[in-house]
Amino acid sequence: LTEKRIGNLIALAFIMFLLTLTHAMLTAMIGVSLFLFSVVYGVVNKSYKENFISLVYAFMGIMCASFWLYPALKGGILSIDSEAVANVMKDLTYPIKNSINPFLRLHNIEAYYYGLAFAFTALFGFFMSTKKEAPYFLSALIIFFGTSKAALPLLEKLPVNQLFWINRFTTISMAMIGVGLLYWKSLRKSILILLLSLLVIDSAFSFHLLGFNGQFPDTLSKELDIASKISSQRVAVLDGSQFGSFPSFYTKAPQVYGWAWQGAGTAENIVLLNTALENGYYEVMFDRILELGADTLLIKKDLINELSRLEKVALNQGYIEKYRDDRVIIYKYPVATK
Repeated sequence: LTEKRIGNLIALAFIMFLLTLTHAMLTAMIGVSLFLFSVVYGVVNKSYKENFISLVYAFMGIMCASFWLYPALKGGILSIDSEAVANVMKDLTYPIKNSINPFLRLHNIEAYYYGLAFAFTALFGFFMSTKKEAPYFLSALIIFFGTSKAALPLLEKLPVNQLFWINRFTTISMAMIGVGLLYWKSLRKSILILLLSLLVIDSAFSFHLLGFNGQFPDTLSKELDIASKISSQRVAVLDGSQFGSFPSFYTKAPQVYGWAWQGAGTAENIVLLNTALENGYYEVMFDRILELGADTLLIKKDLINELSRLEKVALNQGYIEKYRDDRVIIYKYPVATK
């Protein structure tokens, strides 16, 4: 941002061009982060012109890939209505006390954890570094604040707020902290080693979670196996995300839900399924499930407000109960198979 070499600017544009062709959402995240850092850096160091030029070149790189970007953005995440977006954003923000609690992850592998050491390092760097390094730490703190419930009212009012699911920016925030430490030339080596040690130790307790998939009981595996076995087309798991990511990678049949469903052309209908279950619109729920091609439905029982009415609606619409236990109900719609 501070160097005025045309070669660096062209390289920035080319990188953004390649990123756009690789992953539109990742490009948006990096673009938003670059904009945030440019604004913070410009305000702190009074260097607005250089930052503006950098942003122009980054934008030009993205626009060079518009022949692919425009059709890629039609429908999907940008077509979700404001109410659905608000529901998703609410689920993707967290109390700050939880985000920096290092013990929650030991009991719940799905818990969001920003990192106590990362938050401390960002605060320390912001208050103790020079104007050249402070923007890195301040930008990281802004992203950290954006993951909190306190930031939700602001995020909901931002334009194109489908892009501001800030928990996805966490790794970018951590990278900013790392770059800030790297450029902090006046920092004593002893303090640098101490800060890096804290970051490594704090992160080390999460390393074993990367390949850990044994938190959920065997009964959940059994339930998903049953749903997968009887499915003729697709399986829909209505669990309010309480089962975490486990159903997405374990279920052996095609699914309605799954990773990156927000980018699907049917994203709005998928969100409406959750809304219908929460509000007791069971007629709509069962009908939309069929529209999405799912003949098998697994519902978490504690999400059902009126069990007797749901059973009646399921029967009237042709669904057959195949399995029930203390936690879930599995329904199957008779589908003719070859």
